[in-house]
Amino acid sequence: MVQFGEMGILDERTTFAHMNVLNDAEVGAMRGTGMSVVWCPLASMMYGVGATSTGRHFELTRAGCNVALGSDSPNYTGRFDTGAQAFAAVLASREQALCADALRAEDALVMATLNGARAVGMDHEIGSLEVGKRADFVIRSSDILESVPRTNRIQNLIYSSRSKGIDTVVVNGTVIVDRGQSTQVDPETVMREAQESSVNVLRRMGYQPQTHWPIII
Repeated sequence: MVQFGEMGILDERTTFAHMNVLNDAEVGAMRGTGMSVVWCPLASMMYGVGATSTGRHFELTRAGCNVALGSDSPNYTGRFDTGAQAFAAVLASREQALCADALRAEDALVMATLNGARAVGMDHEIGSLEVGKRADFVIRSSDILESVPRTNRIQNLIYSSRSKGIDTVVVNGTVIVDRGQSTQVDPETVMREAQESSVNVLRRMGYQPQTHWPIII
């Protein structure tokens, strides 16, 4: 990372994923550059690499880096739920800083939306509801247990409901989810084909997934 800084390529057009292990010199090289880091906290936790306990992501948010959120792969590192990643980021940051408001729900919401748009160089088009930007937004139903009581809607979203309660999803003015159902694909077909594809890939690899249940150490 220090060498990249010396080469002059760390700026708002640069995005790195994960960035789980950084030393002081590397953080210093990234400071104030405006570069983006896509943090996948649940993936890091799943692999036990210490990124959420000794990582520097919270520090990077205070060092002028644009920290966005990603999910990495499905199943093993959790479902594709940016809200779940946002909640994990809040928890990890508070543990790192030993401060109960180090990263707030509002901060996590920005990381999951506008910061993500910046990371892919599209914040002038998406990431927030503004005149001149694309009509990209999500409408949520508040009629779920995870959204009650309705005292703070942003905290309800990040801390409790996350991906639950999604009613409508609009992308560039096109409704792709209506009343919780995709308008673009048949979910049963997608799930069946995904399962078949997984079986075929594992067969070609000669790999058989192992289960360790009920061994308890």
